[in-house]
Amino acid sequence: MTQEISDQITIMKDITEYYRDEIKDSIKTKSKMTEIKSLMQKANSYSSWRSLAQQYDQLPVVEAQVNEVYSPYYDYEYLQELVKCMIQAREEEDSLKLIEVIRSHSNRNVGNNNCPFLYRHAYNRSKRLIEQYQEELAKGL
Repeated sequence: MTQEISDQITIMKDITEYYRDEIKDSIKTKSKMTEIKSLMQKANSYSSWRSLAQQYDQLPVVEAQVNEVYSPYYDYEYLQELVKCMIQAREEEDSLKLIEVIRSHSNRNVGNNNCPFLYRHAYNRSKRLIEQYQEELAKGL
């Protein structure tokens, strides 16, 4: 019985240490985010503000949000399919197909990619999928 209790105490200790480290990391990250935002508010030029915004966008929490494809605020499956079609047309050097894809989806808010909620976590970026769509669209034009 003593060994069982000892094992349970060890497990509880490991779990406690894990969450303690997670909480410490979370506090550090939030502190860094707050610090950068404060400096951004005090910036006296656009170039210094932009530099700070880029630092903010590179924080792991923001990077994770940007790189996560899924979001209830836009049609990510639809946008993925469009990007795939444009890449395929470009690789096949099928300019007519590329033009068709671009013209048939020329709405500026394709898949609701202009939704403000998609841009609330980063200052200079949006979801990576939206950036990829915009890059492919620019290449095709």
